[in-house]
Amino acid sequence: MNWEALSAISAFATMVVILVTVFVGRRQLDQLRRATQLEGAIAIFEELDSEVIDEARRFAMHELAGKLKDPHFRKEVEFITLVDTRVHRELVLLRFFERVGAYVDEGLVDGTIVVKAAFGRIMTSWSLLADVVAIHRAVLGTNVWQGFERLDERARDYARSLGVPSDAVPAIVDRVRRGTNVADL
Repeated sequence: MNWEALSAISAFATMVVILVTVFVGRRQLDQLRRATQLEGAIAIFEELDSEVIDEARRFAMHELAGKLKDPHFRKEVEFITLVDTRVHRELVLLRFFERVGAYVDEGLVDGTIVVKAAFGRIMTSWSLLADVVAIHRAVLGTNVWQGFERLDERARDYARSLGVPSDAVPAIVDRVRRGTNVADL
């Protein structure tokens, strides 16, 4: 066998080894990315199921509409980051979903899994907080809370794909605000 043929075979074998290495490395990176996104999603769901978020959601559901009728409370809403979150618990919910929306927007967490597991809570929270968002946007412009809004849009798209009527969540929120017992829904 001549040296040129041996060199060609060696170069081909080296190329095959490199291609297999690239393929295996790419697969390992994909698995690592998915594992990292799963860890992120688990952390989000732990926080979403926490007492802090539940309390903020109950506040938004049962107290916020009444509080917004108080001129002092409503004026404080305009201060956004300068108010006490023990009084303005709506901010806890807004900040949480804005953070989740940012993670999804940046690809740090898989938006599909977040939306599939929490679309109802995302949509009801956005509906409950619409008046506060409008106040904040009047002060800071339309860019505020866009991560949360995009997350809500994804949740609504997913709900539509399941056949959930587009007016279902606002109707439920309205009934809760009027004092209908959640168990009676």
